[in-house]
Amino acid sequence: MALRNINFILQKQPYIFENNIKVFYTKFNDPVYVKQEKVDILVKVADEKNCGQIINELKQYASDVDAELVTASIKAIGFIVRKVESAAQNAADAISLIVKEAIGGLALQDSVVVARDILRKFPGKYEKLLVDDVLKKASEFYEVEAKASLLWIAGEYADQKTKVCKKIIQQYAEDFLQEPDPVKLQVLTASVKLYLKKPEDSEDLIQGLLKKATEEV
Repeated sequence: MALRNINFILQKQPYIFENNIKVFYTKFNDPVYVKQEKVDILVKVADEKNCGQIINELKQYASDVDAELVTASIKAIGFIVRKVESAAQNAADAISLIVKEAIGGLALQDSVVVARDILRKFPGKYEKLLVDDVLKKASEFYEVEAKASLLWIAGEYADQKTKVCKKIIQQYAEDFLQEPDPVKLQVLTASVKLYLKKPEDSEDLIQGLLKKATEEV
């Protein structure tokens, strides 16, 4: 109840607890609903002075045994980047580490979504840190938003990483009919981007995909 009331207070006075952020770090024996409330508070108290410290703490939660905390903490990193632009470097470093260390699970699914958001918001800044590691894990994404985020990255950087991006887009194009609609749309968009950037490498791919999309879906 105390945490919930603090959360309400922060909606009006977001800086009132900025010097006491460590009291909102989770403890291993906290119930998961308390952990989630604390993560939500950490997002609200994040500012230019403490965002690096908060992101480093959230990064630790990505390997927690509570799946809900893993998802909440990685999404929180994304929220902080949108709220505090100076947090971008810390966030990119944290997401890069999570992507490298995660094997298949929820941490990887959630981190690729945040990686996409960082790349989209800060074009030309964090490609070297994020793109290669995400593309290497292409076969390990299974959630809808994670797949869509991977395809956005593959389409966006198809001119720089043509071989691997084309392979990813081709694989999804082959399974096009089995994918959910948000993934279908990203396959189409990524294929068009690939064709506009590398028409000599992808004419057959885009023609086949458009035929399939218009005649079979």
